[in-house]
Amino acid sequence: MKKILTAILFAAAFQALAADDKLNDMKPEAAKGAEAPTGAEWQDANGDRLAAETSDGALAAAVADTASAKALLGKLKGAYLTDALVASKIAAVTQYVMIGADAAWYEFWRTSRSGERELWSEALLSVAAEAKDPYIQQFCLDQLRWCGKCSQSAKVRGIASAAGAKEVREFAFLVARELESCPSSL
Repeated sequence: MKKILTAILFAAAFQALAADDKLNDMKPEAAKGAEAPTGAEWQDANGDRLAAETSDGALAAAVADTASAKALLGKLKGAYLTDALVASKIAAVTQYVMIGADAAWYEFWRTSRSGERELWSEALLSVAAEAKDPYIQQFCLDQLRWCGKCSQSAKVRGIASAAGAKEVREFAFLVARELESCPSSL
């Protein structure tokens, strides 16, 4: 009996491996996968622009005020349509606001970015709540996972309740749970 079950499992595994590989296609619009550059190729070709857009000065300018933060987030488009440079800059801003975001009073050498973190996380919340495209909502929520504050979990639950797409609703509830589980000092 064990041999029969093992044979059935191997047969199912081989059939799954031989199935069409469309699930692994990262860019469905492309006629051929070879047309799309890999991430490494894109970074090699755009390294100078990427370095300029993710410099401390450019990142600080992106969170200088609410208008600049929302302007950057306004460049998000639907799935596979957002410029890779824009997506990279948004991720870099999220990282930027978290470095030294809550420096303790005795860590005088660290620059506190708690104001920028608050501004950025509120902009992410606002765009996620206003967006009609599920991809944009999830992108903003994913960034919020890293820089959101515990006190914002209720707003994220509001986004989850109002979301039309099931995947956004489920992901927003996940983000809300993560924010609720952080230490109360954050």
